[in-house]
Amino acid sequence: MKVTRWVLSILLPLCPSASALFLVPSVPLSISRLYNNIASGPNADFDPHYGGSFPSQYLPTGQFYHDGVHFVLPESWEGSKDNILADGQVLDARDAGFTREFHMLYAGDWIDGESGARFTFSFEDGTQDEIEVSIKNWWTLHWLNDGVIKA
Repeated sequence: MKVTRWVLSILLPLCPSASALFLVPSVPLSISRLYNNIASGPNADFDPHYGGSFPSQYLPTGQFYHDGVHFVLPESWEGSKDNILADGQVLDARDAGFTREFHMLYAGDWIDGESGARFTFSFEDGTQDEIEVSIKNWWTLHWLNDGVIKA
């Protein structure tokens, strides 16, 4: 069983900053309505077969920036749905405006090294582009590492 989790953000087009460099503003998309899994807390089951969880005291909350990309994480990791098990959900990004890049946060655990997913991007002109993503997992031996995932 491969488990994938996604937190998404979209980057808008280049805008000049006060300096000679270009600033790329990031616009996080709200995905909380798509949350369908619990990664941390007393009822967590990050990997549905083994009851794995992430220790909530070590997870960032709220506003999170990485390499200039703005993500909005759950305010609390204590037992409510807080992530997405990717399974064909549709995310409408029309309100984001012109989109130059698509960024997501990922966490996965399994012993075979990688998890993958396919994303279909649909554009206003009716065309579509399918992108395959392959990401390295946290390494775990499910028969040794039940419970809290050691990161």
